[in-house]
Amino acid sequence: MAGGNRQTGIGELRMRILETFCEGKTSAEANEDRIVFADGYAAVIDGATDKTGLRLGGKAGGVLVADALKALFEGRAGLSGGLGFHEFVAVATDAVAAALKAAGWPEGFPPPCASIVVFNERRRELWRVGDCHYAVGDEVSLGSKAIDDLTSSMRAAVIRRALDRGQDLNGKDPGREVIMPMLQAQHLHANNAESPVGFPVMDGRPVPESLLERPVTVGKGDLVVLASDGFDFLKPTLRETLEAQERSYRIDPLRIGLPGGRASTKGLPQGAIRHDDQSYVSLMA
Repeated sequence: MAGGNRQTGIGELRMRILETFCEGKTSAEANEDRIVFADGYAAVIDGATDKTGLRLGGKAGGVLVADALKALFEGRAGLSGGLGFHEFVAVATDAVAAALKAAGWPEGFPPPCASIVVFNERRRELWRVGDCHYAVGDEVSLGSKAIDDLTSSMRAAVIRRALDRGQDLNGKDPGREVIMPMLQAQHLHANNAESPVGFPVMDGRPVPESLLERPVTVGKGDLVVLASDGFDFLKPTLRETLEAQERSYRIDPLRIGLPGGRASTKGLPQGAIRHDDQSYVSLMA
């Protein structure tokens, strides 16, 4: 989905949406990303890729969480323009918990999750929970978490060693096989302030304040870009962002950190045009 150059909001709210893009890695039906514009809010929601195989009502866990957060904005239940960041996190957490309970997510099963980045026009603040990306003016912040840096490095090392030995990978990813147990255990570090690699995420469990970032102030007329972590690069325009991503795929399809690419927990599947769901929103605040 792509589009742009429209205004949203009411009364004195006049953010101008410039460009939007939201595409799934395999299909629109499997896309776990969401973008939303609702009365003074703009947000990109990145439902985490499912690793459990569990489906409820035909939906993966990341879709359930992303849809719950999108519905929160669109329904306005519990949200107000004056809501502060920590209040928003609490309301959103409750909304996700309620949605998972209503869907019948099994107790004791690893909870699905999503990351989110939000522009609140009334407060002129940008909020982030998780590893989405944002840019305000010339300042770019690519979301990351320590555990992904660790697993990406491990995967890259395994693949590089295989290539050095002349091994024909033949579409296989021995590095991802090595790190998969760590990926499946990531929920143990989510919203865990005691873990050395703990990270914040929306999964229906309380988010420790110590894991939250501070809100970022946005000036009137600033260019704001919001994106999911399916993009490895964040540029002022969608065209530049897509070009940078496509260039990195040509240079480093295995995504092991060759110059011009970024090491990742997964490569570009054969025949695919993207490795992950990708969402992008640019707006004039």
